[in-house]
Parts: sequence; structure tokens; C-alpha cells
Amino acid sequence: MKIFILITSTIFFTKVVSQDSIKNIQENPLNISLYSDVYYAHDKPIGDGKFRQPFLYNFNRRNSIQSNLTFIKANFRKSKFRTNLALHAGTYSTDNYSNEPGFLKHLLEANIGFQLNTSKQLWLDVGVMPSHIGFESAIAKDNKTVTRSILAENSPYFSTGLKLSFQPQQQLKVGFLLLNGWQRIYQPQNSLLPSFGTSVEYNPTSAYSFNWNTFLGSNDPDSSRRWRFFQNFYLNHNFSSKFCFILGFDIGMQQQYKGSIKFDTWLSPVGIVQFALSEKFRLAARYEYYRDSNGAQIAFINNNSINAHAYSINIDYNINLNFSVRAEYRKLFNKTSIFDDGFNTSRQYENGVFTLAYYIPSIHLIQKRF
Repeated sequence: MKIFILITSTIFFTKVVSQDSIKNIQENPLNISLYSDVYYAHDKPIGDGKFRQPFLYNFNRRNSIQSNLTFIKANFRKSKFRTNLALHAGTYSTDNYSNEPGFLKHLLEANIGFQLNTSKQLWLDVGVMPSHIGFESAIAKDNKTVTRSILAENSPYFSTGLKLSFQPQQQLKVGFLLLNGWQRIYQPQNSLLPSFGTSVEYNPTSAYSFNWNTFLGSNDPDSSRRWRFFQNFYLNHNFSSKFCFILGFDIGMQQQYKGSIKFDTWLSPVGIVQFALSEKFRLAARYEYYRDSNGAQIAFINNNSINAHAYSINIDYNINLNFSVRAEYRKLFNKTSIFDDGFNTSRQYENGVFTLAYYIPSIHLIQKRF
């Protein structure tokens, strides 16, 4: 009964907050937002540990109720200045920030930007930023599927460095990046050489978006530095307000050893469709393939490489603008046996994930009086 009262009160409160937030979101330069999702995941094979798979970084605990991502974010924006600071916790930060020391594990965003040219929308941003690669983010509400594709889980969710972005014309956005490395905040003393990135977004119409993103650098110390070249392509098309699809393709190459002229390659195509049954209900389906025969990005599992295809289906129910419930079924098939149930290995892996997400997009603490 107490849980029912709490949920009912929360839904009522978020209706009031969301209506006020949407009305006033452009009236204040300082905005604070809150987000939290909780999940329960069940696997088959069940496995003998708490982690689901070593190549997953979201919703990666089995048979327990956990928070994948909870964050509080403050952003401030004036005409020629912007800054963001977001702190987070949850199983995502534990898994994906495991190489970051101390407090940096809880840093989702910390960046500052300056507009250098008004006519061309030229911006210089510095700090920890969402990655320029891919169409999926760590924030579940922003994705069409509940879980992330293998492609997204094994490419950067964040980056640290400098980003110069500009918009030479209305349909085209271009960016150049100087980075600490492949998804890294702290730069160790033995890894001081920079990495580089580019981004191109072309929108011929409001319904189409073509994107091409690259990374050139390394994930190794300077003494054993292997060059890595990664490309990410995707097309986003909205047929209507009810139906849309995304087609994506990633391909990466990495030197087999420092100075080598031979490269290991991994690749992954993915397709996602989403259909709105109503204002509150949405369905989505995904098909994906991932191949990394030499373990360049995903290390060997049970002495075998990942060479898998998978499909998933999910249904979303948006209770209101702040509260959503989602469920997904996913099945993976690998060429060799890599999935462990504690006793044997299998070529197939099934899982179901149920999530509950709560989001307040805007809490204004000051009025616009600057």
C-alpha cells in the first residue's frame, strides 16, 4: 500500500514539475536535471556470477534490482558561453569507468564551451563530453531500445579533450577533436600522445540524418602504442511521427603490435526500427551482427572470439513525460561457445530486462536576470 501511494504521488508530482519545466525551460540560463533508472535482468544460461557478460557495460547485473544510471546535471548557457557538469552513480559507472581513479569514476560530464564565431556557429568545447561516436548513449531514455547494441557497448560513451565544431550551412555540422584516448578521462604518465577524432552530420531534410564519425589514436601506453583507426556510420530516418529506423555500421582496425603493417579488424552492422502504437506505447526491434575474430576490441571469452548475431524486441510505456516503464527480450547466437552457465559453455544466450526510469528535465533555481 505504501509503495502504491509513493508511486501515485510521484506521478502526480512529476506532472506538475514537467508542465512547469517545459513552460520555463528557455527562461533561465541555469538548469538542473535529474535522472534515474532501475532494472531487473534475467539470463539464460543463468551463469554463476553477478555479471551478465564481459562485453556489456549497461544493465550488467543479473537476478537483482539495481540502478544502471542515476545522475544529477547542471548546465548553464548564455549566447556565447556554455558549461555542463553531471555526476553519476550506478552499475554503468562502476563497469565503464573501472579504469578511472577515485572521484573521476563519478564524472559523467564536465565541460565548458566558448562561441568563437557567431555566423558559422563555431564553438570550442573543453573537458569531459559525451562521445561523438554512435547513435546510442548511456542514458536509456534517449535510446530506442532498452539495452545497447554490442556495437555501442564497445565504442566510447564519453571522451575527454578539445572539440572544435562549426556549422558552415544549415544542413551540415562538422567537428574536430583532440582527445586523451579511447574513452579515457585520466591520462596516465606513460600515455601522453594524443588521439584525434572527426564528426560530420548532414541533414538534407528534417526527416533524414547522415552521420560519419572517426577516431585515430590508441588505447595503449606510448611504449607499446598500436595505432587504432575507427569509423562509425549511421543513417537516421523518420518516416512519420509514428515510424522511424536507424541503420548503423562500425569498422575498426588496430595494429597487431607497435610498428606492424598488419592490422586486426572488427566490424558491426546494426538496424533498429521503432513504431509508436500511441502517445504512450512504443515498440522497437533490433538486429545486429558483431565480429572481432582476433580479439582486438573484445577479448577472447572461454578461448573463443565473438562472432555473433542477435535480435531484440522491446515495448515502452510512458506513464507521463517523466516516468517510463520498458521491457526487452534479446537473444544472441555466437559461432563458437562463449556463454558460460557455470558448468558448460553455450553458443546461445537469452536475456530479459525490465526497467523503470524517472526523469526531471528541468529544475530552475534562479531566474533569468543576467
